[in-house]
Amino acid sequence: ANPWVVGGGLVLAGTAFYYFKMAREEKTFSVEEVSKHDGKSSPEIWVTFDNQVYDITKFAQEHPGGSVIMDAAGGPIEPYWAYWAYHLRCPKPKEFLEKYKIGKLDKSETESVTAVESDLYETDPKRGSELRAYTVRPFSCETNPSFLARSSITPAGSLYVRNHAPVPEVEKEGYGLQIEGLDGTSKEIKLSKIGSKRATLTSILQCAGNRGGEMEEIKDTAFSGTPYTGIGIGMIGNAEWGGYWLSDILKTSIPNLDTLIENDTESKLHIIFEGADGYESSAPLKRAVEKKWGAMLADTINGGPLPPDHGFPLRAFFPGLAGCRSVKWVTKIRVSSEESTSPWNKYYYKHADGKSITTMPLTSMILDLTPSENAEYNLKGIAWGGGSGLGVSKVEISADSGLTWKRADLQKHPKNPENVGKFSWQPWEAQLTTNEIKGDHVMCRAFDTQGHGQPENPWNPKGYLYNGWHKKRLPSKHSP
Repeated sequence: ANPWVVGGGLVLAGTAFYYFKMAREEKTFSVEEVSKHDGKSSPEIWVTFDNQVYDITKFAQEHPGGSVIMDAAGGPIEPYWAYWAYHLRCPKPKEFLEKYKIGKLDKSETESVTAVESDLYETDPKRGSELRAYTVRPFSCETNPSFLARSSITPAGSLYVRNHAPVPEVEKEGYGLQIEGLDGTSKEIKLSKIGSKRATLTSILQCAGNRGGEMEEIKDTAFSGTPYTGIGIGMIGNAEWGGYWLSDILKTSIPNLDTLIENDTESKLHIIFEGADGYESSAPLKRAVEKKWGAMLADTINGGPLPPDHGFPLRAFFPGLAGCRSVKWVTKIRVSSEESTSPWNKYYYKHADGKSITTMPLTSMILDLTPSENAEYNLKGIAWGGGSGLGVSKVEISADSGLTWKRADLQKHPKNPENVGKFSWQPWEAQLTTNEIKGDHVMCRAFDTQGHGQPENPWNPKGYLYNGWHKKRLPSKHSP
């Protein structure tokens, strides 16, 4: 007999027996024993999930959600995940958790584990068919590009949504906003007395992950393999925001604010916003107080109250910054010597070098492509200078893979024309003739007023801030 075959067979048999024995001898724990490992009574942190027991002591120190995970310490993680429901939709959290499994709950006690008694998302608002959902709990979606092309102003019900938890039920009556200075002194302002001088601004709101799917076509990113694989161009919208200039409210509430700004020569101070849903984010303080950037606390959109999905009754709004900085349902604002240490600020919405994403880049997109009587196709699109504060000088299109480009016609914006390309998007139109089409797609690119142009195919491992030349496939009759 071949000794290698015999030896190999014995090794395989031994391995199988070992795992069979381990499976039979898997340690069991009582609910009471698990509860003692809550990080307080004991330095160890245990949780249960699906009747399995996990020692997450080491993982808790690295958890992207920071100390929030301690809400589940010593007990079932299901109620915690029922609120932060992305954990249940994405396979990665479960894969991480499996590494720390130490046993299972005693069968006689599995029914005593706290269950989720109700659907925490039951009161979430209804949404329209023009929205393409990536996750339902929490709700995150993009707008169908054809809806974006219909108007220079995006209807509130058609604007993309990026929630992190259930939509909080907030009553306008009695709503208070707490504002805290760098020295820790705070002041509460009732919504009815938040300000006397109202402000309006037409501006884009865009998610940092918009167009992330195009980046994945180059190479996988952090979005790949998650529910956010393939994000299109619809996590953007253009609306008229109404409310109060953030600078006015801060200066009224924080007496020494001007001195803080004057001494902040290295721009190290930040403004942190806390939302009623538990989400928290921050932005540079100077971006909040310099009026030229248009930062505001908004309570209306397109002349009507903010819908629940968009922060009713009050949200922060930062024109030119990534949407993650414009915290919804804002309940507290505080000045800080450092950025927010919340998980969303510490681990997510980062550049490849680890720095926080704030300003959005120059971009342009094709929203609509329709047959034309006088030409082959009519194109409609938008362009935006991003968070630089620069306008758009020109948009070009190409139907021969970039060999030749022709200029698109920049259109007037019906509202706040002085902000077109700066805060509000710049509409554009163009036509393609049969002779100009040399491939199976058409592309667009924009240039700002200082001559900066969009890169062709940028990529970064995080998947954020894609602003390459936008490509749209032509009907099959033009395929080579």
